[in-house]
Amino acid sequence: MSDMFVGRLKTEVPKSIELITNAIIDKEIAELNISDNALGPIGVESIETFLKTIKPLKCLLISNNGLGPVFVHNK
Repeated sequence: MSDMFVGRLKTEVPKSIELITNAIIDKEIAELNISDNALGPIGVESIETFLKTIKPLKCLLISNNGLGPVFVHNK
């Protein structure tokens, strides 16, 4: 999912994320790369439920998304 939402309007991002995450929510995904997207706070709110629900996810790559300079790494 890297670089998917860069060309979209901010108002389009939440619905796009919802459609994609609903399509893959029941899949066993170990690694998800959503780097290089213009998610910002609106996109994060949209993907929050998906990230809380998907259980087998082991690695989330989420750099360069307009989320700000703070990065928290939790093992």
